[in-house]
Amino acid sequence: GSSGPCVHIEGAHTQTLIPMASFDSAWFHGTFNVFRVSGDLMHGIAIALILHKLFMLRSAKALSLKCQVLYLLVFVTRYLDIFTPGGYWYNFFFKIYFIFSTGFAVVLLYIAKEGGIGSWDSHYQ
Repeated sequence: GSSGPCVHIEGAHTQTLIPMASFDSAWFHGTFNVFRVSGDLMHGIAIALILHKLFMLRSAKALSLKCQVLYLLVFVTRYLDIFTPGGYWYNFFFKIYFIFSTGFAVVLLYIAKEGGIGSWDSHYQ
């Protein structure tokens, strides 16, 4: 018997069962969800757009330093489990990306606030 889903391949004189990777495999740890993946991707794109606005366009208008600091605090405290063994690379990658990219946004916003890059609208502090 097989321990998971299989692909049945039938030839002229043989029948072979080839195990398939299932969504319950170690890669996903049973937590794969299309809504979670799409949410993570959209969140990652949003952070990339913030960094693009700050770094490439040199503009901090409509971005809040206080809000980004709070996001960083949330990500750091929420994702402390990256140091526990048994995680999988997809989750590890996004947690590291969220923490470091938000931290980079905080640094760029602080520099902008101090007049180092682009424009800073004090209304959005």
